[in-house]
Amino acid sequence: ETLAAGAYTIEATTYAADLVGTFTLTINGLSGVTTDPDPDPDPETDACSATAITADGTTSGIWADDCQSMVSDRGYARYYTFTLAQESAVTITLESEEDTFLLLWSGEARSGTPLHYNDDIESGGVNLNSRISETLAAGAYTIEATTYAEDQAGAFTLTINGLSGTTTDPDPGPGTETCSAIAITADGTTSGTWASNCESQVTGRGYARYYTFTLNQESAVTIDLESSLDTYLFLGEEEARSGGFLYENDDVDRDGRDYDSRILASLAAGTYTIEATTYHAAQAGTFTLTVTGLD
Repeated sequence: ETLAAGAYTIEATTYAADLVGTFTLTINGLSGVTTDPDPDPDPETDACSATAITADGTTSGIWADDCQSMVSDRGYARYYTFTLAQESAVTITLESEEDTFLLLWSGEARSGTPLHYNDDIESGGVNLNSRISETLAAGAYTIEATTYAEDQAGAFTLTINGLSGTTTDPDPGPGTETCSAIAITADGTTSGTWASNCESQVTGRGYARYYTFTLNQESAVTIDLESSLDTYLFLGEEEARSGGFLYENDDVDRDGRDYDSRILASLAAGTYTIEATTYHAAQAGTFTLTVTGLD
């Protein structure tokens, strides 16, 4: 929305009553936006210059008519570049209230045939967001964040994971350093990569990563596992990695449309182990794990 000068209050709530959980709130435009007529967009203008991304993370942007996509039938665009020093499993996610379209080019290319592109994460128009998850060779790349429909202005967030690189060494088996649990000491989000160097010890599950945390008192804890792959999440006591788990979750939604997993539980004081794995065996790729309730 275009808002007049003044003070405003945002209420962030839920559709159904009495639901607890975590959320993120993103706001753009507090510095003001202009609504001047189209200044004859030029790929060489500042708005169309690519922003360099040097590490995993999330960045916010705004689409406006000062930068037009050079791909036929696409809308306004923003560009980002990154360079890989080695082969890496990279995941790029574009999120917005607009219907997004995501393209990945080699080098500084912005037209022709992209290396990869994605309209909706899920087919059938269920999801307006876009994601590219691919293993890329070392080199420079350009991301084009644009919209499915032409001339759509608005705000978006772009998240990229995997810039630090991944290894593709043969599987050294469980018990290696890669299978060691990572200690989580505070609320937050961490990025990870599934590979063949750590196999889940749960029958029928795939590659895995492990995380531990300790509660000094009873706490309401939320654990979210997100990926372009179909995820599976386990929570066990102490250092347990097999046998009976306290909690497990396949999909957040039970209609089969959501590949992400979530555990919400009131836990007693003690130490716990998270297993972040996949529904299908031998699936490699990147993920993010978010834990809240530790503080």
